[in-house]
Amino acid sequence: MHELGHLLLDFDDTLPQKDVERFCNLFANEMLISQDVFKKLLGVSRHDISLNELRAIQSNYGISVEAQMFKAKQLGIISESRYKYFCITKNKNQAFREQVEKSTFHEEKFNRFSSLVYRALASELISFSKASELLNESIYVVREQLELV
Repeated sequence: MHELGHLLLDFDDTLPQKDVERFCNLFANEMLISQDVFKKLLGVSRHDISLNELRAIQSNYGISVEAQMFKAKQLGIISESRYKYFCITKNKNQAFREQVEKSTFHEEKFNRFSSLVYRALASELISFSKASELLNESIYVVREQLELV
């Protein structure tokens, strides 16, 4: 999703690269799970969030635990200081970092990314070659699977 953000968002060349990356992260974050759905899952205000809650969301929506914590901070669900504490703990505690970075997302169960790529292709926002690259499939396979109706 982050890379799709680079393709779809039209950035001014004068925009600093760190801002471009931040906007692409925000784009990916919102594409994977909307603010409304995220707030329904976590609530509007929390002090603590369990890793199990975040991993369940990751399993269903494909958004990393780190991205969820950033989104929770961005939406005001958790405080800036709580987010900083999470980042510090992750950076200092190897076992915790491994748990945070361990993916519970099962690609075979979830095809949102490929659906979005095909949507962009059908809407002529990207080319067949770009769709082929994003999906890691041959152009022939992408053309076969497009099936416009």
